[in-house]
Amino acid sequence: MRQHPVNPTPIRDRTPSLAHRLASGLVKIGLALNHHDRKTAGSNGLGLTQTRILEFLRQCPKRSARLSAIARGLSITPATACESVRTLTQKGLVRKVRSETDERVVIITLSTEGQRKADHAAGQDGFLIAAAESLTPAEQEALLKTLIKMTVAIQERRHAPASMVQRVNGGMRSSSPLTQDLR
Repeated sequence: MRQHPVNPTPIRDRTPSLAHRLASGLVKIGLALNHHDRKTAGSNGLGLTQTRILEFLRQCPKRSARLSAIARGLSITPATACESVRTLTQKGLVRKVRSETDERVVIITLSTEGQRKADHAAGQDGFLIAAAESLTPAEQEALLKTLIKMTVAIQERRHAPASMVQRVNGGMRSSSPLTQDLR
């Protein structure tokens, strides 16, 4: 504890703990990522949810998925997914196709133009790679190990929806879904 220069009564040190400073730094990175995502979506003439749907479909087998899978995979409501898919269909970026095995099921598929926009959005992550490359190899390794530990802690405390865990993991099952793509 420090002493106030005028009043000799000790006052608490107001410096945030290291954990608080780390959390603040991660929040700032999250805000920067969100800003970048919105800017990328806007440059495509799309909303953020629409862009995320294109990116989601890009990662799916056959570049297609059911509406319910899109909603679950992006942690959005079915109504939000439906409205965004309707707009993407009107813009010619996705097609709705009836399932060959069950006509009640509608499959959402990327069009050629939708694939192009999804590829463009996915290619915008270069700034993150550049930021990571500004670190030494030892710093990159230490940061990777730290991110894995923090991600596992978030997963164990169930602070991430199951659908987000699956999305980050690319839909794969493992003992540590959030960290699968970090290893």
